[in-house]
Amino acid sequence: MKVIELKKVSKKYVLGRPFYALKDINLCVEKGEFLSILGPSGSGKSTLLHIMGLLDTPSSGEVIFKGRDALKMSEDERAEIRSKEIGFVFQFFYLSPFLTAKENVMLPMMFAGEVNEERAEELLKKVGLGDKMDNKPYQLSGGERQRVAIARALANEPSLILADEPTGNLDSKTGKDILKLFKEIWREGNTIVFVTHDKELSKAAERKVHLLDGRIVG
Repeated sequence: MKVIELKKVSKKYVLGRPFYALKDINLCVEKGEFLSILGPSGSGKSTLLHIMGLLDTPSSGEVIFKGRDALKMSEDERAEIRSKEIGFVFQFFYLSPFLTAKENVMLPMMFAGEVNEERAEELLKKVGLGDKMDNKPYQLSGGERQRVAIARALANEPSLILADEPTGNLDSKTGKDILKLFKEIWREGNTIVFVTHDKELSKAAERKVHLLDGRIVG
């Protein structure tokens, strides 16, 4: 089953002259895949991930999410998919500093209108933070904050997990631990796409795509 498919997707900006962040991207992600998108800074990785996450729209092309044309949806429909179907993990965590770890995990549930405190607790135990549920982000290490972010991404049992440089703000050992956690989550049947500039980290994925100057080159 195809979770998301991009067909001839381009993203053009006009900064004095036309500039393509992405050009003619064709990419399909099947259910249960673990895909890394590898490329240097400025290659278009984050732009591609934002389009896959329905956070941004392409200048041309098609974005098909579970058989539906995302570009023909209303903004409310896309927001509902982002809330219920897509889990996001970012380099800088983006946790609410005023909420506990458990409350941060419950945030997507609140937005979706289906709060399940027991599930939030189970997810924090899954990522190894069963004893830190009531801690606020400032009381957690970088690796622990990223684990909270991963638990939050899983909150609504999404069809797709998107991670943007998820180890980029961590030391190498902690980064490897986070990748190990992603692999465990993938083996449970989740679909994961992560972007990185690190060739070694990209090897953790089942399939790799190389992006250069806005184009898939391998």
